[in-house]
Amino acid sequence: THKTSICPTSNESMKLLQKGFDKNGTGTATLIPEESEDLWHLYNLVSKGDTVRASTIRKIQKEGSTGSVATETKKIQLTVDVKAIEYDAAGDRIRFSGKNCEECQWVKMGAHHTIEIELNNKITIGKECWDFMHLQALDEATDVHKSSEVAVLLIEAGTANFHLLTSVLAKDVHRVSVSLPRKRATTTGYDKAIVRFYEQVYAGVKDHIN
Repeated sequence: THKTSICPTSNESMKLLQKGFDKNGTGTATLIPEESEDLWHLYNLVSKGDTVRASTIRKIQKEGSTGSVATETKKIQLTVDVKAIEYDAAGDRIRFSGKNCEECQWVKMGAHHTIEIELNNKITIGKECWDFMHLQALDEATDVHKSSEVAVLLIEAGTANFHLLTSVLAKDVHRVSVSLPRKRATTTGYDKAIVRFYEQVYAGVKDHIN
């Protein structure tokens, strides 16, 4: 038999650190995505032609005094003119690909680079014009009063699937599976397996649903 449990969970808005726009609508907003839904909002907020600035990893070539060239990996701040956007919902990350559009000691102007944004990474979005739709999307993404998530737990014959539902996302967050023996006249083995199963379900609720 199926058993379904549904309960609300707390959900916070994406953190807005700064925003500023001139009278023509040109400006920037600096954000930190803290939940999976924040990345979905971020994906819909950034368009091709916008700029994205964030910390990123880049392989840098340095020439030594003898003429030898060494490669090292550095963490740098880079701004790219966005040409392509890839949203990886399963991996909780977004990749913004484009060309470097600000002076940088380590990267030439116009050099291609991909900035990968994960949860808790700071990002600054720049637009030539933050129109009404963009400003509305920004407000929705950072609104502390947005609706809570709903946790759904589906249980059937030793298997439990944990899901989080929001107004825009359905995300699989955890799975518990315990092999249950057939019920017999003496049910000690079955009872122990059932207890173990529900102990793991309870632990899953504590670890994956807050």
